[in-house]
Amino acid sequence: MTNRVSALRLGVLLVGLALLTAGDARAGAPPQAFASCFTTPGTSMCWGTFTGFQNDSDPDSFAGFDTNSNYFSAHLAGQDYTCAVSSTLYPQVLAAWPQTTSFKGLFFMSWDADGVCSSLSFFNASDY
Repeated sequence: MTNRVSALRLGVLLVGLALLTAGDARAGAPPQAFASCFTTPGTSMCWGTFTGFQNDSDPDSFAGFDTNSNYFSAHLAGQDYTCAVSSTLYPQVLAAWPQTTSFKGLFFMSWDADGVCSSLSFFNASDY
């Protein structure tokens, strides 16, 4: 089951990256100031850097991880994106959640059709 879930996450990430060039909501100049979000039936995603969300032309754009309520929210290109962490459905997301308070690099957040955060990844590199 774990291999199937990992393969699914990898597939979702690859599809998301492929769709990145297909007209999704984007802001900033990659990679330091990059922000992107999209919603499809069954899966939604946001990824980028906080600088990317801050540098969007819309002054209302943002991304944030609420560590008190374990909740992710973002606003980009006039659309809101949200998910909540479930300790029973995706315990690996809850385990990674404390890193959101100090992380400054590229993040990837995805959630299922029920609005439950299903994947959280962090990527560090010298250019973030």
